[in-house]
Amino acid sequence: MGISARRIAGEATFLFVFTAVYFSPIVLGLAEIGEIDLRVQTLLGEALNLPEVRAELARNGAAHLLLIAAFHSGLVYTSDRLSAANGLHWAVSRICVFVGGWLALVVVNRLVFPLSDYAYALSYLAHPLTAGALIALLVAALGYAWIRGTSKTLRRGLAGAGAATLAILVTGGIAPKSESTRAEGTRNVIVIGIDSLSGPVFESNRALLPNLTALLDRSMYFERAYTPLGRTFPAWMSVLSGLSPAEHGAVFNLRDVKHVERDALLTKALRQQGYRTIFAIDERRFAHIDESFGFDQVVGPRVGVLDFLLQDLNDTPLTNLILQTRLGQRALPFSYLNTASHVNYDAEAFVEHVAEAASDTAPLFMAVHFESAHFPFQSRYSKGRPEGETNVFLARHLAALTAVDAQVGDLVNRLSRKGHLDDALVIVMSDHGEGFGEIEARTTRGGEAFNIVGYGHGANVLSEHQNRVILGLLQYRNGQPANEHVRRDDLVSLTDLRDVIEHFTASDQIKLDARDRCLLSETGLRFVGAANYKTLNPAELAAESAKHYEIAPDGRMRLRERSLAELVAMKDVALRCPDRLTYFSATADRYYSYSTATDTEFLESEPPGEDIARIDAYRKTLAGAAIH
Repeated sequence: MGISARRIAGEATFLFVFTAVYFSPIVLGLAEIGEIDLRVQTLLGEALNLPEVRAELARNGAAHLLLIAAFHSGLVYTSDRLSAANGLHWAVSRICVFVGGWLALVVVNRLVFPLSDYAYALSYLAHPLTAGALIALLVAALGYAWIRGTSKTLRRGLAGAGAATLAILVTGGIAPKSESTRAEGTRNVIVIGIDSLSGPVFESNRALLPNLTALLDRSMYFERAYTPLGRTFPAWMSVLSGLSPAEHGAVFNLRDVKHVERDALLTKALRQQGYRTIFAIDERRFAHIDESFGFDQVVGPRVGVLDFLLQDLNDTPLTNLILQTRLGQRALPFSYLNTASHVNYDAEAFVEHVAEAASDTAPLFMAVHFESAHFPFQSRYSKGRPEGETNVFLARHLAALTAVDAQVGDLVNRLSRKGHLDDALVIVMSDHGEGFGEIEARTTRGGEAFNIVGYGHGANVLSEHQNRVILGLLQYRNGQPANEHVRRDDLVSLTDLRDVIEHFTASDQIKLDARDRCLLSETGLRFVGAANYKTLNPAELAAESAKHYEIAPDGRMRLRERSLAELVAMKDVALRCPDRLTYFSATADRYYSYSTATDTEFLESEPPGEDIARIDAYRKTLAGAAIH
């Protein structure tokens, strides 16, 4: 007997209504955004004009629709079985099952993904008693339909299919990985980077970070290590090149990679020596390091402008679940392994992918960067905020760091089991620190009272919290640290690490001698909208910054080269020496100098002529780097 046109229309209506209800929280969230600034609209238009971007949007949308279709089919099947078993009208059965199914998704999503904004108004359903009662009712209904409406043979077939599907979702269809050992005679280098962790914050919170503490307490530890520029891309480029930002060209995040040094990097020198080179990062929006930088493999989410646009859209119950499987890598590549999508980021899967990328047959150079402790400091793996911390931003940062610390421990254990730490140099570092709006020191500026305070990173050359990083060097033998723990207080920079790595690979010895007793540092892009986390408005920040960016033909967002000269001229540049810090303030258009007896004692003094000359020379180099 054929299906009537009325029934077909009814089924289509149910499908439309269910899809509309499922996406309603996303639509309502988008409606709250309001009017979009004209400059942001222009940037979005540039992106949507690119065929690659449209194709990736279509892929993302298709993934959503396929997940909806699969779940909808399951609800239809359950509804039909209930209707047949109870004599209910099919429409009544549909309504009951569809409402129950959607509520079940809301409950499970809230329980498994507590940071999700999806259907936040119904978060009370995730109370254990409410959730338990709802799930019990749904299980009872499904069981009843299963028993009454399905033949024994079909039940067995469906059970087998369900088990197979579950296995695929859990494993991602990937065969078990071997724990084989490295090739004999290799000397590996592992660089572990932690985003936004300053030396002062680490020293004050060691108990919260047991894995990092255990590593650094066995290392050659540098108490006065600094970043040349407190942003991820420039900092990593200084590690790989051994050069200052003005010399390697990455003077800002998202500088067009065509104008960044990629030919004479450490990675390319190591590849010539037979090394397999790997870079892994779980947030690529501002650091477009790829294979062209001398890496054989890059682990992490897909890079491109859609990384900025899709994370909120991919916060739905079904996409959150699929991103916990390997299927998410193909279906939603801009969100998979992406801590910017903090709702559904899979911390263990990222470490697993990193460990899998390590070769068993060649010397290994691996650089891994963990981003979960970056602003906005949100991680579903946090172990709770530390007691007694009144600064809400610092508390969230510390909580996110506990999740990163667990990842570091997991990575070291995996690499050790694979034999990659049998003969290795392990470098533990951060790319920059972070300011949390607390007064770090009180001093004067131009004779007037002045406090060293601020939020974020790459914004204040005087800030120890923004510029002083963690740095420890460990030599491993047979999977364990083999060097004596030493604490050093000489000034060193991330630019010194290339020499450390090259010396180790040549001599099997750890040696770090700073190239210069005084270190240059500078600020990155500084927008008014990001100057205070308490008043930060994402829409206003996007409107302020959009004029400086464009969409490249490959779908990546990058700085407009014509903005570079203006932006470089706005940089503060500092020269940090063991006993003093001199800097040029772009806003004041003058030099200041401080004697630095301690991290919190800044006594204003007359800027030395030699410091001024060196800063002037560097600023000229910076200006030249902005012209191509």
